[in-house]
Amino acid sequence: CCVLQLSLYLQSHTELLDAVTQVARVLDLLCERMMKQKDTNQVLAIKFHYLASLVRQCHKSREQHGDNLQTWLKSMLKGMPGDGFPENQERFIRSTLRDFPYFECDLLQQMVRTLSKVAIGDDPPALHLLASTLNGQKFASEDHIECSTCGRMNKNPKKCAQCKMVTYCDKSCQQLHWFTHKKLCKRLAERYKELEVERREAEERAREEEEEKRKRLEEMEKEAENGDAGTSPPEADNEGDTSQSQAVTDIDKGQAGDMSSTVDTAPKVAPVKCDSEEGTPMPPVSLGGGDQQTDQTAATVQEE
Repeated sequence: CCVLQLSLYLQSHTELLDAVTQVARVLDLLCERMMKQKDTNQVLAIKFHYLASLVRQCHKSREQHGDNLQTWLKSMLKGMPGDGFPENQERFIRSTLRDFPYFECDLLQQMVRTLSKVAIGDDPPALHLLASTLNGQKFASEDHIECSTCGRMNKNPKKCAQCKMVTYCDKSCQQLHWFTHKKLCKRLAERYKELEVERREAEERAREEEEEKRKRLEEMEKEAENGDAGTSPPEADNEGDTSQSQAVTDIDKGQAGDMSSTVDTAPKVAPVKCDSEEGTPMPPVSLGGGDQQTDQTAATVQEE
């Protein structure tokens, strides 16, 4: 939606300017439809109004000067004395928004409130605000750089050979912008040299910091190696091993003694005798201290 980019398109398609009445009328009707339909589309309504205003202004400039929009293009590129900010382009966009016929539009009110707090030449400019409103937020890419004349994004832009601070699509854009850029080119060239000095100093500081970090790491590695070489493993404690072995031996002996006492104290059981006639085993008889009835039973068995 850059003013210069659209103006260059109209310059190469003069048939649109020849039929300016019909073109502007169609754009106005589309704007009205977007606002009066059930589901309003405020973004498209503002875009159609902006295009209609631009077509009318380009036609008016061509009728006044008859130079195929060269005067109009230069007026849009003319920069402020201090920083080259395109003042006329800023004023045109603000006046276009002010002439929008549907004041109840929430999107328009938001844009007007934002621009009312920004002086001409400050950020955000009206062009960037309008572009973000109509096209949405777009993130800049390092591979694509904006042309200083028409605003088109280019992957391989051409830089000014003297200042190296402004970029263009091609030679035609550079020639069109030169009348205003030449006032700032020398100053921008000096600024470019200052930035190069700052960049080299920053790179040198970064290299020095990297070298210091590398040296510290090497010193830490050497200290770690020296510490590992001067440290020997602890000697084995023979006394502790001997006492441990003696304790194990004592435990083994104690377990053997307990088992012997268990065997000695176990009650003795008489061998089992079988009945010669039936062959049924007899119940075992304890030999050590039963009651009197058990003794009598044993005596009876012996007599038989």
